[in-house]
Amino acid sequence: MERKISHKVGVKLFTKEQFENVLPTYLNLFHKIDACRQAAQEELRELNAGGTRHYQYNFMYDNVFSVLGKRGTGKTSVVFTLQRMIREKYGEKFSDIVLPLIIPEAIPDNCTVLGWILAIVKEEVKRLDDRINELEKRRKEDDFWNKCQFGAGVRKEIGLSDRLDILNQFFYAKSYNPSSESSYYQAIDNSASQTIDYYRFAQGIADFWDAWVQAICHLRRLEGKEDGVCPLIYFIFDDVDLAPEKIDELLSVIIKYLSHPNIIVLTTADEELFLEVIENRLDQKIGRLPREWRNFLKNAGDQQGARYIMWPSAREEPEEKKPEDLVSQTTRMYLGKVLPSSTRYYLRLFHTAKQKAAFCLEDGISLADGVWNQVERLIDVITSVLPAEDSVSAPINFMKPGDTVINFYLMFMGNTSRQIANAYIVLQELIDNLIMVVEEGRCHKAEDT
Repeated sequence: MERKISHKVGVKLFTKEQFENVLPTYLNLFHKIDACRQAAQEELRELNAGGTRHYQYNFMYDNVFSVLGKRGTGKTSVVFTLQRMIREKYGEKFSDIVLPLIIPEAIPDNCTVLGWILAIVKEEVKRLDDRINELEKRRKEDDFWNKCQFGAGVRKEIGLSDRLDILNQFFYAKSYNPSSESSYYQAIDNSASQTIDYYRFAQGIADFWDAWVQAICHLRRLEGKEDGVCPLIYFIFDDVDLAPEKIDELLSVIIKYLSHPNIIVLTTADEELFLEVIENRLDQKIGRLPREWRNFLKNAGDQQGARYIMWPSAREEPEEKKPEDLVSQTTRMYLGKVLPSSTRYYLRLFHTAKQKAAFCLEDGISLADGVWNQVERLIDVITSVLPAEDSVSAPINFMKPGDTVINFYLMFMGNTSRQIANAYIVLQELIDNLIMVVEEGRCHKAEDT
């Protein structure tokens, strides 16, 4: 039996109306995903025709999209809804793979971002391999494997899971500690092997993404589905700004290992907090004082006289007066490289009364109509208990005294979807309690008479 949720303020799946209300530009996002698929389709045709691609050419694909918004604007709900929409729109038609949500804050301290990603990929690849093996056993033609396109691109004796295991061995080679060796020459030899293995990993991971796509296409042929389609693989990172210690690694992984024509990367973050975290990390790397310390020293210098403050260099004081110093500019340019401004999508804030009035509630009605309905419920109950002779003095709904809803009263409800939803739920519960009090009073009056 499906449980009906009366209201949900935290993570939830949006309806189509709510999704458009919070992310009105989502159709452009799907348009760009379709453009990425077309580019990947051309690459896949060339590979199937025997062509090759240098593993570093993957860096040329703009496959990273970001959903940005303040806390409480609904970023996590948006990505959960996007997951569902992608599966419904592309899952059956193209066999797209949408991996589980990756939350950097949930990754243990002793685990790397890339190691976490590989563990998620391994689970998905195993399911794919098991399905292929199951269907392979039912094949009637023994030579079908050698004739199919998948067999031409991947060696028969090495499955996708085996390829990933080899990649994992190369990846974890970097964890080798030469200080544990008893022989100096053995440590030197193993350190050289470690470097070679990690270089092989950088090359092999691009080939692995190709093999994964080929395996998905092969499975479609085994299942008798339409051939010649181009599947995409989706990596979704949520609230990446909430794990400052992993941001450097995460951005590096996205650039170096998740750049591929058949991969779509989607991230969510608070843009201003994201920029601040990156800038603080850059300050630490170059040995510069944190911004709050620099501001304190600058204010102290302004109050007591600049001659009492010994600045590190003669150039730094005038640069501090600029709106953005060099590190701030570098931070924005670096973020623009990883998360291009052309592929950023901003969640809506509801600042004005008119915008709040159009906010879409759980049942599909607008906030203005919802508040009017709640007040109308209370008025109906109060009117029902008034004496007949007092009916002419029944209360008037202040939200809609005439034909138009007065939106001014919605200004107290905040400007993010979470704040508005919380305020509406509190109002709804208040009206419910007031109605309960009125009903109890009616019952007590009836008992007394």
